[in-house]
Amino acid sequence: MAEPLPVTDEDGSPLPRELRFEFHLQRKDETVSWQQLNAQALPLRDGDRVQLRASLAREAFIYVYWFDHAGKPQRLYPPRDIPLAGHRKSREVRVPPDAGAGAGTKWLQLQDMRGAETVLVGVAGTPRTAEDLRQIETTYQQVPVRLVPGPRLEPVAYPPLAERRERGVGEIVDSPKDGENPLRTFESVLRQHFDEYQGWVVVNE
Repeated sequence: MAEPLPVTDEDGSPLPRELRFEFHLQRKDETVSWQQLNAQALPLRDGDRVQLRASLAREAFIYVYWFDHAGKPQRLYPPRDIPLAGHRKSREVRVPPDAGAGAGTKWLQLQDMRGAETVLVGVAGTPRTAEDLRQIETTYQQVPVRLVPGPRLEPVAYPPLAERRERGVGEIVDSPKDGENPLRTFESVLRQHFDEYQGWVVVNE
């Protein structure tokens, strides 16, 4: 298994392990209320709306992905229509960019929700290349997600989420043991390219 990248910035200073990833869910028949993603909220359904928010204690390069049930990757941040050379460090990313509160807030509307979908945010102290991201995307497509039938949530994280729970992360089920984790090959690639990552496999059926 590949060793994780050193958790250092371009100047050699340590990056804090304080990534917080939020998944806000609004049902298709709701107009005001919303909830944080949790196992009780499953399954996700066509027409439901989501907002994603990643925040850090200090600036870093942030990448947000959604992999559908067929393994097809969608890079939500930075968007594919923005050259990677233009990607800049930030402390917070919202998807969509206008996600927030109030009447004008924007949401992503879900379509074709079935099987296992994976949403993921990765953080690096230095920018990832197009080849780095291509390796992540193709590896996920080659490793089928075979989990216990859902609906259920499976966390995907480095460092393990168990190390974070005292810092306020909750409503996430325990991860399977490493030897039972069908995403272990995918996660070994993630650890080559990201200092830290966090997300969920959302099993809808």
